[in-house]
Amino acid sequence: MHRVELIIYGLQFIALLTLVLYVEYRFQYTRLSLRSVCLLFLSSVCLAAFSAYIAEMDSRKYLRDSILLMSFLEKDPRMYGLFFLSGGNSLYPESYFPMLIASNTWSNYTSYTIEKFYLFFSLISKPNLYNVSLFFGALSFVSKSLLIRSFQLLDQDSFKLKLIYAFLLIGGLEVFFISGVYKENLLFFFLSFIVYTYCSRPRVWKYIIAFLCLLNAVFLRLDTMIIIMLILSVLFLFFKYRHWGLCRYLIIILSSTLSLFCLYCLNYKDYAIGKLNRYANLKPGNTHFDPIDWNNDAINLCGQILLRWRQAFYSIYTTTDYLYIVSIVNGLSVIFIGVLLYYQSIKWHKLTLVTVSVFIAFMLTLSLFIPNYNALLRYKSPLFVFMIFGLILNIRKKTI
Repeated sequence: MHRVELIIYGLQFIALLTLVLYVEYRFQYTRLSLRSVCLLFLSSVCLAAFSAYIAEMDSRKYLRDSILLMSFLEKDPRMYGLFFLSGGNSLYPESYFPMLIASNTWSNYTSYTIEKFYLFFSLISKPNLYNVSLFFGALSFVSKSLLIRSFQLLDQDSFKLKLIYAFLLIGGLEVFFISGVYKENLLFFFLSFIVYTYCSRPRVWKYIIAFLCLLNAVFLRLDTMIIIMLILSVLFLFFKYRHWGLCRYLIIILSSTLSLFCLYCLNYKDYAIGKLNRYANLKPGNTHFDPIDWNNDAINLCGQILLRWRQAFYSIYTTTDYLYIVSIVNGLSVIFIGVLLYYQSIKWHKLTLVTVSVFIAFMLTLSLFIPNYNALLRYKSPLFVFMIFGLILNIRKKTI
């Protein structure tokens, strides 16, 4: 950043921090002390700035595209009103297509969704990756505040609250990614608000915003949301028809099979295969591993799948940047998860069952189609945080 951009960043930072502290002081939303709120905000913003510092290819492309899109909007201000509507490419007006073609770095609505957030943050600030990261960091802070408030509504245990606060404050490796300038930050916010709506007192405006968050989450990560919705449907049937005994398992199997069949008929297979082929052609650096050969015989194919699942578990704590720091964080994260598992209540909370099941199923499914360690790590990051949320929620009342 040159001097002018640094001044702009500083002024924006002071304004956002003042706003956060005033809102907490006035409304006491998180019920935390002002010092705790300030530390959480600083943590989120610093992690986002660090993401901007070691910016990967995707984030730089997003910024370049947002600058290009700004030039289109400057030529035709009438497009501002419609530009921020969400939807697939087929839903946009014809006048959008020159911009889509000109960017040439994305051709699907998932990238188009985050491009618009980059554009919006660039318009209200300066098109600089550090300035954009400041707003993404603030968004990450809001997401964490929503989770903390949701936890307070579910459980008043002060020890558990300190645990979830400490985790969100210092992270776990995945928090680094969702605090950065990636799609996962937005998905984390959308899912956090949906969880908050579920836990808090029913209000019409909350349901409306939660529905909009769900739509944007689908536009942002179609594959993620489809897997989540399938798992949630299975768990709903499991709890809803508990009194049916073994018959409920038959219902679950039939409904899951029908859902997969519908996905196949709705060309979702073409979307998944197309995405798989794009990743296979990229082969970025030493984090890439060969895709599974689905034409192998059954024994070799099972061996490949088991190997990929092992890699998926390992990639929860894998990255190629700052390995000495990563090793320390990995060790602490493993110990933390082990302690949480040791103190789990025998009777699992429903939300814990949902978050753990969604994370494990999504991780194992994603590992079959995404041949890249860093992508595996990043895509799972929001769900990893929710799994920790669920495990802390399910701790026995009496702990050390």
